[in-house]
Amino acid sequence: MLSPIFFIATALGAAFLLGLLGPRRPFAAWIISLATLGFMAWLATHWLLALVTGQTAPAEVLTAGAPPPFAINLRLGLPEAALILVVNLTGLLSALYLKHELLRLGHRAMAVLLVAILALNGIILTRDLFNLFVFMELIAIATAGLILLSDDDRALAAGFKYLLVAEFVSVLLLIGIIFAYHASGTLNLDGMAGPASALGAGSTWVLKAGGASAFLLMFIALIAELKPFPANGWALDIYESAHPAFSAIFAAASGTAALFAVDKLLFIGGAEWLPVATGIGLLTFLAANLLALPQGKDRRLLGYSSVAQTGLVLVIMGQRDILGDHYFFIAFGVLIAHAVAKAGLYWLSGLIPGRDLADWAILRGRPLLILAFVSFLALLTGLPPFPGFYAKWELIHLLAAQDRLALLGLILFGTLIEAGYLFRWFGYAIKRPLPLAATAPAGSATLACPSHQLIPILAALAAAWGLGFLWGELSGHNQLLMTWPLAFALLFLGLEWLPAWIKNSLAIAGLLAFFAATYDLYDPLRLIFAIIFLVGGAVTLLASYDAHGRRIGFYPSALLMYAGLAILLLAEDSFEFFAAWELLTLGSYFLILRGKASEPHALAYLLFSLGGAFLILAGFALAAQGAPGLALAALAQVPAPLSGWVFALLAIGFMTKTAALGLHIWLPGAHAEAETDVSPMVSGILLKAGLFGLFVLLMTMGKQRIHGIELTHLLLWIGAGTALIGNLLAVFQEDAKRLLAYSSIGQMGYAMFGLGLMNHLGWLMAPMAIDPLDLLLENPR
Repeated sequence: MLSPIFFIATALGAAFLLGLLGPRRPFAAWIISLATLGFMAWLATHWLLALVTGQTAPAEVLTAGAPPPFAINLRLGLPEAALILVVNLTGLLSALYLKHELLRLGHRAMAVLLVAILALNGIILTRDLFNLFVFMELIAIATAGLILLSDDDRALAAGFKYLLVAEFVSVLLLIGIIFAYHASGTLNLDGMAGPASALGAGSTWVLKAGGASAFLLMFIALIAELKPFPANGWALDIYESAHPAFSAIFAAASGTAALFAVDKLLFIGGAEWLPVATGIGLLTFLAANLLALPQGKDRRLLGYSSVAQTGLVLVIMGQRDILGDHYFFIAFGVLIAHAVAKAGLYWLSGLIPGRDLADWAILRGRPLLILAFVSFLALLTGLPPFPGFYAKWELIHLLAAQDRLALLGLILFGTLIEAGYLFRWFGYAIKRPLPLAATAPAGSATLACPSHQLIPILAALAAAWGLGFLWGELSGHNQLLMTWPLAFALLFLGLEWLPAWIKNSLAIAGLLAFFAATYDLYDPLRLIFAIIFLVGGAVTLLASYDAHGRRIGFYPSALLMYAGLAILLLAEDSFEFFAAWELLTLGSYFLILRGKASEPHALAYLLFSLGGAFLILAGFALAAQGAPGLALAALAQVPAPLSGWVFALLAIGFMTKTAALGLHIWLPGAHAEAETDVSPMVSGILLKAGLFGLFVLLMTMGKQRIHGIELTHLLLWIGAGTALIGNLLAVFQEDAKRLLAYSSIGQMGYAMFGLGLMNHLGWLMAPMAIDPLDLLLENPR
């Protein structure tokens, strides 16, 4: 194994070599830069695989041949290997993306880029505080230079602001390091964190006179590098005005290294500083997401999202005391997902001629780029099957087990806000008119995609799905990507070139084949819903034979919804149930969005559905009480009074799908604006998923109370009110599809009323709520 010192020596040597080439050989300089970054990425991959498979142990590099504290040491373990791989791959792909700019600017710009990647590697590897300061100074100088790669006039002002902040950070950090050395007698991080030894005075130095002040100064300096709210205006200017390839480095690589530096500092600070990190991170996460809501410019919005995601990772760091062995799984799940998604989105933004969110409508001419776009959004919001989904599941369960319920709720609320503005953006790309430049006669609705810019985007897309598979394997839960329903749905992404009638036939055959193959696994209740979901789904698809052409995007979306429904039927534990719920939500959102004027209604549906899903997640987490999941049948053993709250959370979550009174707002517009063959899928099939959830809930938990109030009586009244209001509103409808939507609301009200009766008559009444009119909404032609 090559020594980790090569991560620094290689980049440093190549930067000096570029200086010897001079300005007349820019292409040779670019090739050397790519080769250097490629070697560093290969070396990081080699180390990571060796550490994962146990072929080698974590490495300690003792510079100058002397142990610390007399010399600086570097450490390369599994966390460091994963992070430097992210940094070096981001640098490599960004250098490829920047081909024309680097060739124009020459060897000096390439040398600055190499120094920046070198310094980021050093921040991750070093175990010495002063060495950390040196690398951060290098980052400040290199970053200021790279910002000027942009042709945007605002980049100069952004670079100047960054230099001011960087100098402020450097001064604080240096003063803190001086006082820390005085208090502890060492600059070695392990000496500061561990017991008193030859490395230094041990962790008690923080308690000595000047020790706490020293730590505070260093903490403030490193936190400022994370761009926390409200001290993040300078960073937003960089995100908006810098070249998108540098913004990718700034968000994915620099942010990753800075977070790891804070993690090292918290390691020596002790548990007393964890609540401070949590508070700063939570404020940043919520404020940045709220400020992102009104943004109309893509890179500004991505800047706020980057700040918010950094805040979320800082919150996770602040919970290190309760996360235990799950810490790296959760923190890295969010951190690496953010790095890949942000790099991909910034690279993608470089292809878009305009900066308004609606300008992304030009992507509609490139289905592969649309897939990349939505994959990156799902990666950021923690949707299945990506790493953030598994990390979110573990984090929420561990927070619930420690009764940190307020923090749990605020994290889910912030995530819902983030999903709202990110998928609003996706709705713009799918439904808004094409920008004028794309529709001009001289141009077209197509988008120029040079290979040196397309390759990094496709690499990020492959990394997103690869990480989803990896985190599924590490999670200890079922591998979602290996489930037959989801694999079948994803298969249609590769069949988009086929005519619609062939894909429709395959979809119908797949639904019926899955029903036949799993028939013996269903109990009587699940058999009823299997007929509704799978056989009924095949029936509704008969109307789709009327569609012509290839119908791009319809079948992956429809089959994703049906995959969620199929997994829901067979779910035996809370993890499978929740994963299925989010999959069917995502698939049905894409289906609804296809309607002619469905953009606001699809977004409303997604927000209500994700809000309900988060309530379900919270309910399952409360019921599990620290376990990674629980069997659905175990809901019956949840003790009172906790059982009442679990029941309420799950019931409200399920009622977002049944369109119960107050939660029905999304349905009339979504139903009316959806395509003709999608409307019966929404009313005739999708709503019944909520009904299935309520059946399972009531059959396992029975009657529950909160403060003496019988919750099934509340369900009865909600059902009665939903039936009354739904049918009354249907009377005034002139549009047939809106009338049927309100009729469906009324029918679901009858079903909930029947379930609330909690007797034999009610159980028989509830399945009769399936409205046969929903299945008649075929193409009238």
